[in-house]
Amino acid sequence: MNDILNLDEITKKLHNSTLNIIAGRPNMGKSSLAFNIAINVAQKEKVPVAIFSLEMSKEYIWNNFIDSVLLNTYFFIDDTPAISVENIRKKCIRLKQEKNIGLVVIDYLQLISTDEVTSQKKNLSNIGLSLKKLAEELDIPILITSQLSKEPDIRFKAGQDPRPTLKDFGYSSEIIKYADAILFLYRDDYYYTNSDKKNVLEINVAKNGRLETAIIKE
Repeated sequence: MNDILNLDEITKKLHNSTLNIIAGRPNMGKSSLAFNIAINVAQKEKVPVAIFSLEMSKEYIWNNFIDSVLLNTYFFIDDTPAISVENIRKKCIRLKQEKNIGLVVIDYLQLISTDEVTSQKKNLSNIGLSLKKLAEELDIPILITSQLSKEPDIRFKAGQDPRPTLKDFGYSSEIIKYADAILFLYRDDYYYTNSDKKNVLEINVAKNGRLETAIIKE
């Protein structure tokens, strides 16, 4: 399947009680896509959205992504560095009770901390399980971004296809079993300077052995 998608069509794929992952190498536009989906949900569905940004400041997000949104659209933005999954859960439960949030966006997985003293792989597995349970408890979708390993870049240097696969999660691979949908981002012009796909974002939706491909023209 190879279609031109817009944000409305992507948003329709986010179902209640699901954990959804936007994954890719750096500079693929993971944060931008996640924040734009959040804006689209808030505007079209008329529901408050919670954003946990562990890398960008609240002010940066407001000025670069949400400044043009209607003033009566509600966003809760938490830019606490290295916030724990336990604190994310507590804040989301409170926001669901007080504001009836309809979507949670977290940017990004590898920066979330836990209170457990264990391996990074085990920590990420516990985070994935906690977020999946939270999505089910609140009956809303959770959208989280994730960095991938350097394997796509290594394949490119070896003359192979650099498009991401499930294997590219590396030590973060444990989260795959808790995800309901995984969106891999790929920009052909990032790897190939002479690409005829300038300013085109390719999204490969992978989960449960199925693969759907779509593109967004920017």
